Amino acid sequence: MRSLLYVLALLCCGSLSAQVSVQFLPAKPIPGQPITVVVNGDSIGLPPQDSQVAVVYLLEMDQVPVAQEIKLVRNGIYHTGNFTTQPGTLAVAIGFPTRLYIKDADPHTYLYGNDSRPLPGARRTWGQAAQRYGNLWAKEMSIAESQQLALEDMALHKAYLKATYPQYYLFTLTLSDKPEDRAQLQQEIDRLIDNPVTPESDLDYIKYLYTRIKQPQRKAGVDSVILARYPTGKVYRFYRVAAFWNEEENPEKMEVLYGQLLKDLPPVTPADSIDFDRYCNGLSAAWLAKDSIAKAEWYAHRIRDNRQRAVMYHDIAEKLAGENIHGKPINVSLSEKYVQEAMALQQALLNNTNGKPAYLTEAGWKHQLHNTYLAYTRTYALLLYHRKQYQQAYDWQEKTMSVFSYTTTPYEAFAVYSEKVKGAVATQPFLEQCVRTGKASPAMKAALKKTYLLKHTEQQWDGYYNGLKTELLARLRTKLSQEILQETAPDFTLKDLDGKEVSMSSLKGKVVVLDFWGTWCGPCVASFPAMKMAKEKFKQDPNVVFLFVDAREKGTPQEVNKKVASFLQKNNYPFRVLLDLDDAVVNSFKVPGFPTKYIIDGNGLIRFMEAGFGGSDENLTDQITAMIELAREAGAGSGKRGF
Repeated sequence: MRSLLYVLALLCCGSLSAQVSVQFLPAKPIPGQPITVVVNGDSIGLPPQDSQVAVVYLLEMDQVPVAQEIKLVRNGIYHTGNFTTQPGTLAVAIGFPTRLYIKDADPHTYLYGNDSRPLPGARRTWGQAAQRYGNLWAKEMSIAESQQLALEDMALHKAYLKATYPQYYLFTLTLSDKPEDRAQLQQEIDRLIDNPVTPESDLDYIKYLYTRIKQPQRKAGVDSVILARYPTGKVYRFYRVAAFWNEEENPEKMEVLYGQLLKDLPPVTPADSIDFDRYCNGLSAAWLAKDSIAKAEWYAHRIRDNRQRAVMYHDIAEKLAGENIHGKPINVSLSEKYVQEAMALQQALLNNTNGKPAYLTEAGWKHQLHNTYLAYTRTYALLLYHRKQYQQAYDWQEKTMSVFSYTTTPYEAFAVYSEKVKGAVATQPFLEQCVRTGKASPAMKAALKKTYLLKHTEQQWDGYYNGLKTELLARLRTKLSQEILQETAPDFTLKDLDGKEVSMSSLKGKVVVLDFWGTWCGPCVASFPAMKMAKEKFKQDPNVVFLFVDAREKGTPQEVNKKVASFLQKNNYPFRVLLDLDDAVVNSFKVPGFPTKYIIDGNGLIRFMEAGFGGSDENLTDQITAMIELAREAGAGSGKRGF
């Protein structure tokens, strides 16, 4: 009650800014002190309800954010809520389940000491969390910004951080270009290496430091020290496990290495057991990719973690069901057995949230589990369709349609089930809506055309379909206009397949489409016909450049170059490919997965980031086209420069 009265008093006297989205009270909270958060609902688009839910993230040094759900109560344009930090908290961020965009770009507060300065480590903790987990509160931070906060932290609290967080202290020294800092770094490293009882984890961290400052020979020397002092330690285990995963395309070899791991490094701790579950999962998936169902089953049965086992049972079921509406089922009865087991395991997980990650609230975790359950029911609906139980297939699929899907697959399946149950004419409105919203596959377009031509001419079809596409493009442009970014693109220099260097800064004035991909990535390869279409669309425009950054290939640089060149030639893709052999550019862009595309304007600012591939060439081409046009417009009207 006291905090509410305090907030009301501030509201009355005008101490709260109506221009700021989020404010924390007191402005400089100390550890253990109750904190009130005040949210300007109008500023961030909160629905006008009496109460809302927000998620507070408590941030500690080198730890996963701890999510805490709080209730916000409305008072005019403001919503207020209260929370208390926990021991170890250095900073706090606030987010919303709907991922609302916080316009003031600062949805956080540090915790402060009695000297009214942020606690030692608070700046670095906030920077690291915003860089790694900023999507949770809809505000990510660049690596450069995060590192700058770490340097500021060290400048203010060098002695304290060295004594309390020694690894963080050494990491921060790698960020500095000062000769005295580099000398101090080497002195500390030498001291740790010379000490015969330095823990393996500290020696392993030295390898990471040498990687950061690009001294591979010294890193290799530390490797030798570790293996000599800890011959069966974590680094030794790492190399054994890496050898196992390097054979993902060769399950026979994986089996041999798995047997050796089980013999030489049997599971002892719960963490070890989780690792061996992952090995069994990997083996099951590898055999499934080779169509060896019996082997896939054998390893899936040995997974003890229910969540991992449910995933693998579902993958087996999906394979046996033909994978999608166009596939031929292999064994419907066996598929049904496994999908029902996967659904039962997932339902049990929903009833017991013990495995919840710290960065999710219980509601958020249950939401994830429920969405996974619905993904499994889509496979069950597919099986019912194969059994010609169309009404049941329709009913099960309908339950899942509220869950967003990036691909067109579930929409296509629902259209087929709907046509079986309701008929083609009754399904037409659903197909029209899918076209308007970019969810229509080529098969859905063909089905819509077939139904339309029952009562209309081919000439009328063109006008009708173009009208639907006009609605789609207008919606797409409106949606993308609301999502436009203004982040500085990291500069880089990479070589193409001919050995010629390309730098980001050399492309100033041009809109750049940067596509991160790999020959090993199925969705990447599937998206390339659409990317070829998009590139062809702009081939006469010298101010639009398409670059394809290949990463995470296996093999030597020469082998990677040959593999990629062969792939392009075989498929007749006229792409300029850059090789990111050490993942340096992948890391600098914080690529969330493959494929991921960045649209960068002529000023070097990232305007759009799009991950994944939805399965429709036409939709992706439309999307890339709209992004390029909007990026060009935004760049022309912006005074900000990235280079």
